[in-house]
Amino acid sequence: HIYCWADSTNDGWGRRVRYKAHVREPTKMPGVEDATFVAVGKRSTCIINRSGSVTCTGAIIMPPETNLPAGDPTFVTIEGVDDAVALSVGQHHGCLMDRSGRVQCFGNNRAGQLGDGTTKRSLAVARTVDGLGAASAVSVADERSCATIGDGELHCWGDHDGRNFASGGFPKVHRTPEIVPDLRAKRLIAFDNTTCALTTDNELRCFGEYPDNPDGAAKAHIPRIMALPEPEKLRTLNQGVFFCGLW
Repeated sequence: HIYCWADSTNDGWGRRVRYKAHVREPTKMPGVEDATFVAVGKRSTCIINRSGSVTCTGAIIMPPETNLPAGDPTFVTIEGVDDAVALSVGQHHGCLMDRSGRVQCFGNNRAGQLGDGTTKRSLAVARTVDGLGAASAVSVADERSCATIGDGELHCWGDHDGRNFASGGFPKVHRTPEIVPDLRAKRLIAFDNTTCALTTDNELRCFGEYPDNPDGAAKAHIPRIMALPEPEKLRTLNQGVFFCGLW
């Protein structure tokens, strides 16, 4: 079973609630009985089921201009998925990885964040990312997707403003993966418009619209190295409105 709670105008179930309404207590999500993994984005929730299928509710399965409905959430099965083992969800799109390392993405696609060479949305049908080898991890931000392959080589695609990749000179829309140079990642995390990679050298490198970027958002495409205490002892790391790590 999955229980959700929230403190916002969208209650985490992918439905609209009254302004400043709160779901303070964990509340069972109806219609979910066979989940093995849950991924939560800004206004979306997706689940990997025991069969390897993926089901989603919220903004991720709706056009961006559509208001979230009131009432209980309605889950939609993402077509073309039957072997998912990893899943990451942003505000309007998500990406998954199957047992072979294939990465598929679905949802809205105005910045090319589905990685299929187009900007056409695919709300409930997963599309295979073009030109990407077998991945070991996948992570998505609002309009950007990233995956690691091989020894941690980082590939990213999407992002309409072009600022959030690790070097300048990219076009505004990346419809297929681009290598982030000089970076090997062993863990990826993302939230809002920020993507962070814990490198094989135990450095935390972040790029995107992080709020304390000292050079301003216009230069946020340069990966900022964030100091960590005893990085070699870091066990887990996660990011929301702020970072938390377990040593």
